[in-house]
Amino acid sequence: MAEALNTPEKRQYHLVTFKFGSPEQTLRYTNWDSDIDPQGLNFVSLPKMDIKPAKNEGTFGEDATRIKMQLSDSSTFLDPLTRGTPFAPVQVTVEEIIDPIAIGDSGATQFIASGLIYRTRRNADGRNGLCVLEIRNRKTQLDVSLGFQVNAHCPWRLNGPGCTESGAQSPSSYSTLTSNITIDGKVISITDAGLQFDLAGTRSWTRGFIRRDNVNIGIFFYDKTTFDGLVAKEFNLVRQPPNEWDGAIVTFFPGCNKQIGDGGCGSTAWDNLEGFGGSGHAIPAYHPVTENPQGD
Repeated sequence: MAEALNTPEKRQYHLVTFKFGSPEQTLRYTNWDSDIDPQGLNFVSLPKMDIKPAKNEGTFGEDATRIKMQLSDSSTFLDPLTRGTPFAPVQVTVEEIIDPIAIGDSGATQFIASGLIYRTRRNADGRNGLCVLEIRNRKTQLDVSLGFQVNAHCPWRLNGPGCTESGAQSPSSYSTLTSNITIDGKVISITDAGLQFDLAGTRSWTRGFIRRDNVNIGIFFYDKTTFDGLVAKEFNLVRQPPNEWDGAIVTFFPGCNKQIGDGGCGSTAWDNLEGFGGSGHAIPAYHPVTENPQGD
């Protein structure tokens, strides 16, 4: 039978940290009835600060952690956030502390929220000076449209551990073709009399590269729909080749858009789903300037 302890209630409180600005500034508050100084960090007491954690559902839902504070608690910090104008990112962490009931017992410490303030309200619930700060974790921020592409892709390049045909060897000996090229800025053209450059299925030269003298230049785009079946073909490159390459023979390496389906590791493309390196986030998935062409 458990014995009743003579402590009326457990001591539970929260530590809230705000980081913002450049150079970075830090504000620390607690809803305990006195200042807290763990590890030499001073958390100013705001007993009326109310914290409502978001539901821990592990999804991209819209729920958010909400913190209610009075404007007078920190007007120089809260006023710019709640006046209805854009504000710089503010990082927030909320730590829950549960002290042991008796000496020798174990307590508990856990972070119940960590993310960025994405929305604020002033004079909430019809109360003058009441500010509500809504915090979303970084995973839910990915659900906000910011003009970036976020898609599942194979993190490996063609001829790497993921996007390469089963049994393939090194890139220098795999699915390469050679041809004389004519240069017009970043566009090169070839004469493909035997239509050898018409790759089967959805395989393409897009995101491949050309090589000469151990120099690689990425192929930004090859319009497969337009040029397959034509003797005269064009390739848009990431950078303009050297003038010395005009009329010279270069080696073409095919590309892979790193998607599981068509054009990537699927059966109609390079047929190596078992080598698919797993999903990742591409933000953006491809950038023609920073793309680093495949090397040996």
